[in-house]
Amino acid sequence: MTNVLISGASVAGPALAYWLHRHGMRATVVEKAAAVRPGGLGVDFRGSAMLVLERMGILDELRRHATGSGDATIVAEDGTPIATMPGEIFAGELEVLKTDLTRILHDLTKAGTEYVFGDSITALTQHDGGVDVEFAHGAPRRFDLVIGADGLHSGVRALAFSPESAFTRDLGYWFASFSLDNYLDLDRSGLSHLAGDRAANIFASRDNTEARAMFMFPTPATAFPRGDVEAQKRVVADAYAGVGWEVPRLLAAMAEATDFYSTRSARSAWTPGPPAGSRCSAMPATARRRCPGAARRRHCSARTSWPASWPARSGRPPTTRPRSPPTSGRCAGTSR
Repeated sequence: MTNVLISGASVAGPALAYWLHRHGMRATVVEKAAAVRPGGLGVDFRGSAMLVLERMGILDELRRHATGSGDATIVAEDGTPIATMPGEIFAGELEVLKTDLTRILHDLTKAGTEYVFGDSITALTQHDGGVDVEFAHGAPRRFDLVIGADGLHSGVRALAFSPESAFTRDLGYWFASFSLDNYLDLDRSGLSHLAGDRAANIFASRDNTEARAMFMFPTPATAFPRGDVEAQKRVVADAYAGVGWEVPRLLAAMAEATDFYSTRSARSAWTPGPPAGSRCSAMPATARRRCPGAARRRHCSARTSWPASWPARSGRPPTTRPRSPPTSGRCAGTSR
């Protein structure tokens, strides 16, 4: 049986674990948090995603946890309505809070998946027999495949390829969100106030039984104190000091929130640009790179050998996929 290690127990990790288990593979999910993390923004589903949820058997349960978000009204500092944004713009066909989605996915997969909380990957050693993995706390183990589903600041990507700076571009904005009482008695709707380049929002959620606040504002990447929730709250409070409308009350609720969540807006990729002077580098056995001579072809290719146990009913992916042209006839891969 193929043994797969997944780093990250938020949304992508458990969802992947479900499908691996369904197709006869053994999945282990490692998560550095001590338990499934609460908090997060709303997650919207539409189109083909609805079919995936139905096939996973969780569509009805997610509908029971729908936020029911309706229109959002942009208001002035004194509460005067300025404009209205239709709920379809940001809520899709179905919207649920990330905290509910992660819990439902964990409940769906915990019987057939090994979850290791409170640990993280510290080293990866690739060889023909698989991948040897070292952990911050647990004993070393060997897996056939290691997958990074650990988000924007992926530790797996940094270990397997290059530091985060080679893959991400900060877009200059910070998002913060938390739950609070629906003290404005919002009925499946929301309010937004713009103060220059800062936005403060409050939306009804969970059938109007509570509300969700969200702040969006520009700030340098260096101002983001990763891993320190109280410091993050202070940055938000400083950014909105002196702003009127409902902001003072929202900031007071934020100080007491236990599900505070924040993240920066950034563009992320798994393929970096070609480092200067790099050579073609060996990739894992399941995804080897090769670099044909420039006279034969102008781009590098990735050849993927799929394990025989992987499902083929929907057709396996093509064995060769074009890559972006390298700048100097060399593979745009990791350097040795």
